[in-house]
Amino acid sequence: MDKMGPVQVVGLCGSLRKYSYNGMLLARALFYAKLKGAECIRYPSEHLILPLLNEDSLLDGVPLVVRNLKQIVGNADVLFIATPEYNHSISGVLKNALDWISYKGNPLEGKVAGIMGASTGQFGTVRAQIHLRQILSALGVHVIEKPQLFVPYAAQAFRDDGSLSDHHLETIIEQLVDICLLNAQGKK
Repeated sequence: MDKMGPVQVVGLCGSLRKYSYNGMLLARALFYAKLKGAECIRYPSEHLILPLLNEDSLLDGVPLVVRNLKQIVGNADVLFIATPEYNHSISGVLKNALDWISYKGNPLEGKVAGIMGASTGQFGTVRAQIHLRQILSALGVHVIEKPQLFVPYAAQAFRDDGSLSDHHLETIIEQLVDICLLNAQGKK
């Protein structure tokens, strides 16, 4: 990793909905990271619609969209990943993307990650984040343990400007960003 220059951040959202709560939450984290001098890329969620990983279908090699995703993630110091919760786990699109990213060479190894999630239920995305933390840890990602960011009742959680109506949750986002950026700078 280059010792000079700003921290490179890539944001991934596991929801494909155009106006998803997780997309709004990810935008908030990237907002704070930019304020703190990081260079940020929000990977378009529609580009996470990848073919299912199947080695039998790879006669022509790894698809270009996957190679591009791997390169973008490989250039990052920090990942912010916002996950919805589907059946007590992460979305299939996010799991498939992580499988592709780590296929035949794992650019995730050694990255710092801040994970988060918003849901309309009372638990936020507690259960999904347990699975996401397990997956990322298996891939050698340093997942920040605390603070944990679970946004419950997401339909009421966001203001029109994208900020969170709960000041405490807004503070947690900023703290999570700070810790991720400090950890990444320490690795540079």
